Amino acid sequence: MEDTRISKRPRTDVSEPTKENPSESAYEQGLVWWEDGNLVLVAEYVAFRIHKSMLARKSQIFCDMFSIPQPSNSDQYDGCPVVHMSDSAKDVSHVLSVLYDSEKYIDPKEGIDFDVIAAMLKLGRKYQMDQLVNLAVTLLQTLYPPTLFHYDKVLTVTFSGRRVARKTSHHISVLNLARRFELHQLLPPAFLACSQFSYQELVNGPPGNGEESLLSRADIARCLTGRVQLRARWMRRLEFVQLTTPSVWCNYPARCRTALEIWKKEHLWEFLQPSDTENAMENFYWLDRPGTTGLCELCTRFFKDGDRKARQQTWNSLAQIFDLEDVVEWPPQIE
Repeated sequence: MEDTRISKRPRTDVSEPTKENPSESAYEQGLVWWEDGNLVLVAEYVAFRIHKSMLARKSQIFCDMFSIPQPSNSDQYDGCPVVHMSDSAKDVSHVLSVLYDSEKYIDPKEGIDFDVIAAMLKLGRKYQMDQLVNLAVTLLQTLYPPTLFHYDKVLTVTFSGRRVARKTSHHISVLNLARRFELHQLLPPAFLACSQFSYQELVNGPPGNGEESLLSRADIARCLTGRVQLRARWMRRLEFVQLTTPSVWCNYPARCRTALEIWKKEHLWEFLQPSDTENAMENFYWLDRPGTTGLCELCTRFFKDGDRKARQQTWNSLAQIFDLEDVVEWPPQIE
């Protein structure tokens, strides 16, 4: 199909159109506008000209609505019947753009904006666009995954390789979307991400965000109490440095004890300083750097294995840490 959309015209102040005689200049023309379209959607006085058959095929709600004969005096705009929507024009534009140009808007190389995913989820649920909802959930799960293995990949993959950029300003919005649409498996990793915010950010939301970035008082409390538990688990993971005791398999106990004592003296304090609490799940990457710690190979392997188990235990306990055990089965059973 030839792309016959035209560029967006600047918004103008106009009077509200009447049902009997909607003005040709009453609406701003949206980004999605097909000259051969046969239906106009209007949201917040922004008009989108699309194809009725496309919308009926994607949405059960619209399919049922179009099957009902419309009165002869129904609204018309630009020669097409009009459907008024109570949704934001921004959300409608995002969803229509995905429906028509999914390859462009969901390009792994280009990435996809979080606002697009949120619109897909909100309107997809409202208008029974199951395919759109499933895609939105899949995209969110790539950033707030159910397994520690995939969580580590999210933290280490470069932005250019992501399907959608994970930004701290989105964490609270994702948590609220998960609450609103009962996407329970997103909750533990979303709470883990939110718990890194300062108290002021938890109460007021990240700077420049709207009401969707405000947590309930109960969820603020979960973040704060969870942060305390995460911090305690983080400190327990560092016990082998605090104790300066080599592994039972060590062939050079005196050398490794000295290495641990040096690390304790020079680095332990910085690791124990308050920082973003997502560090509670961070790998001890310094154990992977040859020669960094001065430990023998057997001690390095022993401490790395112990830390891997401790991280997995913390991950498996996220539902307990954030008081979500009555809401979600965690860790989920992955088929």
